[in-house]
Amino acid sequence: MNKEFHALSLILTATVSMAVGAGLMYYKNKDQLSFMKKYPQYLEAQELMKDSEVGLPEVTDDVTVYNSYLSLYNDRYTSVDAKMTTQEYNVSHANTSPASFGTGFKVAYDPEDGYSFSEITEGMAASEAGLKAGDIILAVNGEDEGANEKFIRGLAAKEGTTVDLVIQRSGKNFSVKLPITCDVLASSGVTEKMYGDILYLKLESISIFSASGIEDVLNNNSPNSLVLDLRQNGGGDVDQAVKIADYFIDEAEVVLTNKAGNSTTYKSTDGKTYDLPMVVLIDAKTASSGEILTSLLKQYADATLIGKNTFGKGIYQNNGTINGATLRYTAGTFTVGDWPCWQGVGIAPDIEVKMDPDLIGTDDDIQLQKALELLG
Repeated sequence: MNKEFHALSLILTATVSMAVGAGLMYYKNKDQLSFMKKYPQYLEAQELMKDSEVGLPEVTDDVTVYNSYLSLYNDRYTSVDAKMTTQEYNVSHANTSPASFGTGFKVAYDPEDGYSFSEITEGMAASEAGLKAGDIILAVNGEDEGANEKFIRGLAAKEGTTVDLVIQRSGKNFSVKLPITCDVLASSGVTEKMYGDILYLKLESISIFSASGIEDVLNNNSPNSLVLDLRQNGGGDVDQAVKIADYFIDEAEVVLTNKAGNSTTYKSTDGKTYDLPMVVLIDAKTASSGEILTSLLKQYADATLIGKNTFGKGIYQNNGTINGATLRYTAGTFTVGDWPCWQGVGIAPDIEVKMDPDLIGTDDDIQLQKALELLG
């Protein structure tokens, strides 16, 4: 055993031993300790490293050590990320909210200056309130970062509310009242278009606003049939996938089962809101919750699937923390209705249409053309 290997092994063993012995591996939801069942061999790190073909890292910081060890399990979805901080999560929450899109602002975080407005859209409410890109955000509704690390999420307010801000510009502090206008459709990632009496909806991902965005579009149109485009949709929120499907199906279940055998069930309600002939477009990047939605619509709305075989992600992940970094780990599998878990297999289309994904949304989108032909 060479010195480099021996040193790394000692660091790895010491680190994970401390995590077990001193409780550095902390989970916000203690019911998710299935991670420990899947990755139990912390103290066997040396033997695992010895038998592995994984290359040894040159830098032996904590995150590199953790990921070197976790890579031995060949689980691409389990890793430690030191970059995902609470502040970055707060920024993402604010910037994907209906308030951000409807009021015309984006925020950013810098360790030195804190939170600031990174973008202000001319002609929208944020601009008319006098805000400018570069303004540092000191307080939101009377709270500052020192009192509440989540204070910046107060910008994701409801339609018609007013947010009280204290900002700093050129070394001077100002109070600003920001009236909130919400654009649910823009924040939902939904794109709509009518082809005659056929409604086309493209869903880029499945966020906490997706179901509301789709409902708004359906309420504002009177289609005779629907094309739901889930191509390139890597998934997102399971609950939102079920809520979207619920508009078109009767009662159904999505069951998430963790490594300990405990399950969580998401249910749609009994009764359809919209009963429409439907085509769902899928491809090799339709994954996770995108596949859950595909499965629900295929099994319970008799949707026709057109395109290519989906990605095949039938497992779900949870987040925890390890020594100050974010840990994302595979917690279990999910099933939809009577179908077995499609992990590594994917969902096959009813009608296969091979196409370069670069052609999505162009005049040469033959998968969409096939869908319109089928429904026309």
